[in-house]
Amino acid sequence: MSLHQTQEIAPVSTQHEEMLVAIREAKRSIKRFLDAFAAPKPGQHDFHLKVAFRDEQTGEVEHIWVTDLDLSGDVPCGRIANQPRLKGLSFLQLVHFEKPRVTDWMYRENGHVVGAYTTRALARGLERDTTLHSGLHRRRTVN
Repeated sequence: MSLHQTQEIAPVSTQHEEMLVAIREAKRSIKRFLDAFAAPKPGQHDFHLKVAFRDEQTGEVEHIWVTDLDLSGDVPCGRIANQPRLKGLSFLQLVHFEKPRVTDWMYRENGHVVGAYTTRALARGLERDTTLHSGLHRRRTVN
């Protein structure tokens, strides 16, 4: 199976339709990432894939950014780019993953982030939550 084929993964740790839409968009547009990764233009760097990892004991799923990618073989691999919550995984650990588990991608191009659909969806959600919280706080204090 090629990396750009989209196969849905098992239930994820998101409750928002917006996050599912972001994952679908990332999977749909993965060719853009693969093309840039295979032949980076000047200014393109810092390539990451977000991969869904599952704790087999608890069933918990965590979506984790992976960097230092090797996509040349049948089973891609890379290093975990942040501190995961799942037991058995750690920062900079080398991990192999199944291609259908890729849920997002990103790279930097001339100082801008390209891709990162799930991160953008999370940021929009946080912005809405902050706005809602601020509005509720103002209402309480205006009495």
